[in-house]
Parts: sequence; C-alpha cells; structure tokens
Amino acid sequence: MLIAHVSDTHLGYAQYGLEERENDFMSVFREAVEKALEEHVDVIVHSGDVFHSPRPRIKTLREFREVVRRLWEKGVPLVVVPGSHDMQRRRGVPPVMLFDDLGVRVLTTKNYKWEYNGVLFAGFQYLPRHRRQVILELLRKLGAIASGFSGKTVLMLHQGLRRLLPTSYELSIAELPGDFHYYAFGHVHKPFKTSCGRGVLAYPGSTENVDVTEISYDKGFYLVDLSGDQPELSRIKLEGVRPQLLYEVKPEELSSTVRRVIADVSKCGGLKPVVHFRVLGDVDRREFEKVSSRLRGLCLKVRVEVKPPLEEGGEGYEVVETLDLKTAIESYLRAVMGRDADRLASMAYDLFLILSSEGYSEREAIARAVKEVEGLYGVRSSED
Repeated sequence: MLIAHVSDTHLGYAQYGLEERENDFMSVFREAVEKALEEHVDVIVHSGDVFHSPRPRIKTLREFREVVRRLWEKGVPLVVVPGSHDMQRRRGVPPVMLFDDLGVRVLTTKNYKWEYNGVLFAGFQYLPRHRRQVILELLRKLGAIASGFSGKTVLMLHQGLRRLLPTSYELSIAELPGDFHYYAFGHVHKPFKTSCGRGVLAYPGSTENVDVTEISYDKGFYLVDLSGDQPELSRIKLEGVRPQLLYEVKPEELSSTVRRVIADVSKCGGLKPVVHFRVLGDVDRREFEKVSSRLRGLCLKVRVEVKPPLEEGGEGYEVVETLDLKTAIESYLRAVMGRDADRLASMAYDLFLILSSEGYSEREAIARAVKEVEGLYGVRSSED
C-alpha cells in the first residue's frame, strides 16, 4: 500500500489578517492532494490541524469539500485524527467530521481503528498533557490490537514528543507501543523521521509557514510505501508555498538593506513574498513607513520586529506594523493582565477570527474577543 502522509494544513488561516494568506494555505493543500493523486496513492492520512480554527468559515469548508470530493471520485479515502486546532475547547464536533458522506474517516477516542485493504489504521484526536494517563491507556489498548493484527499497521497521532518539544510534550518515544509499522504523527511543523517500533515514525511538518520561525523548513509531505518489510519514505516538496524573507539588521541598516531585499524579491518568482525585518534597537515609525513604502507593490507584506536595546540578549521581539491586530490585542492584555497576556493573546485573537467570520465588524469582534477573555480571568475593562 502507498500512503500520502500530510499534516498541519491549518486551512482558513488568514495570517497577518490577509485573505491572500488564507488562500495560500488552501492552495498548497490542493497541491499536496494533486501530487498525491499523481503518485497513485491508495490512502491519504492527515495527522491533525486540518483547519486553523474549530469553527472555520463557510468558504473554507466549501473549498475543503471540493478537494475531498475529488479524492472520493478517485476512490482515495482520507483518514484524519483531529488536531489541537480542530478541537472545540468545550464539547463539540470537529469540523472534519462533516465530510463522512465523502468517505472521510475520522479516528477518535470513541472510534479509534479502521481497516482498509488489509492495513490497520489506529489513532485518536489530540489530547492535552494533563490527560497523559488517558493517552497512555489508549496507546496500550491500540498496541494490543496491533499486536494481534496480521497485516501492516499505522498509528496516527497529533501529539508532541519529548525529543522535539522538551518543554511542552505529551509523550516520549519510549512510551509508544512497539507493534506498529508506521507512526504517522502531526503537531510539530518541522519535518522529522526516526526509527520506532517495527518501522518508522515521522512528522511531515506543516504545508505552509504558520509562523516566521518555520520559513527555513522544507514544506511538503511524505509518501510511505508499506509493501516491503520496512516502510520506505519519499519526500514530496510543495512548490506553491509563498516565499518569506527574513533580515536581521541594526536600526541604521534598515534603509540600506532595502536594495538587497529588492534584489532577493526579484528571484522569488510569481508569488509576492512576505518580508520580515528583525531589528536590534529602536526603530522610528517614520523610518519603517519609508521602508514599507519603497517595498510596496513588490511584497505582499512587510513586517518589522524590534528588540529594544535594554532587552539585548533577552527573549522576544515587538512587532511594529501599520496594522497588526494580534499585537494590538496582546499589548492591551499585557497592560491589564501582565504576564498572562502572552498566554491569552492567541486565545483572544483566535476568538476574534471566529467572530469576524460570523459577520461581526472588526471593531465589534475585537471588543467581544477581549471582553470574553477578560471575563474568563476576572478582569473588567474601563468601559464596563
């Protein structure tokens, strides 16, 4: 059997508030599916974070359905374990479960195995670290099923491993059952593979750059041939990923770097790149606007991340942009909540995206998102 192993597609993510970036995530997913079909795969497995939000826009669901219909018409099933972004914070149905009429198989704690053409696929949705004992018990159960199965076996999980995420893992490789031939993992956005159990464990990584820290990673997926004694993996690169360029400069070098940026942009091909500047030192906003103006029309987005001189050697940058809603929300929450802001900003911004997709104006969505987070943590805004 030939499998395409895809993960972390984050469909519907309007990165930096841009519709173009939302379209990028869907475009590379389509490319991955087309490349898989060209390779005549028997099954596509998706190891979670199909969508960026557990409540994707109708547009995103419709476009996903079109891609899944193409697979269904070709007779290629899609098997999914929901990831952390696919799951409602409270009880609810992951959106990927809406497509069972097109043959999409979703593995969960209630429906954790599926057999297809003599191959066993087993797994379940993302479970957070505080449910480690539940994860381990489920893995013992799946290991017992795999040990008694006569054919090839695939374990699908969306979890972090200690080897890759030492501060935020749920499992170690030693805790995985050893009776599977292929371990199809998701959650880590950098491609990775290693020997495990009776075969190979792999993360294909994300299909697009969800964060600036990923832009050096290869974007693609794995072809997995299970016909031999050991799985054979081939890497398939995605060509339609939008270029992103990163420059680390001093404040006085910002303007002089533009010429080099223009030369680099000219080599990017069809898609306008996203350009990131990391500046060690204070930047005058007028200087940033001047640089942004010179690059306007050549780039999709220009971002400047500033590390103030007093924090030299410390962690983190402050993003300075003409409009960066996530940074604005984070700055406000930091003012009223202190250190908790770093942890809660993503929650508020994700809620903002959901409310925006439901028809709220930008101002209403921001106000409601912030008020909801404040309410959860007992903080009231000055307007109340």
